[in-house]
Amino acid sequence: MDHHDEVILPDVSPEQLASLQQQFRAKGGTVGTGPSGLAENSCFAIKYNYDATRKLLTIDPLRLMPNLKPSRLRKTILGLMAPPRPKSFALDSGSTIYKPTPHSCATYNWAIGFITNNSGGALTYSDQSTDHGDLSVAVPSIAAGAQPSDHQDGFWTNQGTKDSGLGCFGSISYQLADGVTTLKISYGVNTLSTTSCSAALSGQNAARYTATVDKQDDFYYAAAYLYPYVTIAPKT
Repeated sequence: MDHHDEVILPDVSPEQLASLQQQFRAKGGTVGTGPSGLAENSCFAIKYNYDATRKLLTIDPLRLMPNLKPSRLRKTILGLMAPPRPKSFALDSGSTIYKPTPHSCATYNWAIGFITNNSGGALTYSDQSTDHGDLSVAVPSIAAGAQPSDHQDGFWTNQGTKDSGLGCFGSISYQLADGVTTLKISYGVNTLSTTSCSAALSGQNAARYTATVDKQDDFYYAAAYLYPYVTIAPKT
């Protein structure tokens, strides 16, 4: 690739280089153990050289998958070198929220859903509509009384597999235990400049319940994260 695509990272300690190499292997890549060499995974191939005296890591991209620009390669490498990020955060109200930050190559938008189920019965995944992204449902059946702490990586996840020009948008629906009421969660994220989420109830018994949503978001290195926190409960 062009010499101008070279990525230079200053103030890199030997310990950080070793951690980077370890993280690279842990995520399925191949990399040597020395201060210079080649590293490759499904996302990119690079030639790297570490100057221990100057604490300078120089990276020459040999191959980048589509949508992975050198500037984002820099953030990807920095993210791999970063210390583990806390997953849970305490709010001023005293409650705890979870903000997992999964990583996937050239994926810059994530929507990760959490549900508090006070409906009195199980919620069953019933439908989805994905305009952009790739939806996966980790918890297709949500037990009565379930809360975010039960599934700290999220009940469902949509990741934008393309650049931030599209983001990830869609909806996911659950049927309540009465068999005639549906909870629909709509969401969208395209960098932190565009984030939205809502929860709506429909069906014969919809008026018997309330659904509220608390929108949380974050930005971690090259990716934007949206966390819709939905609570469903009987109407009082």
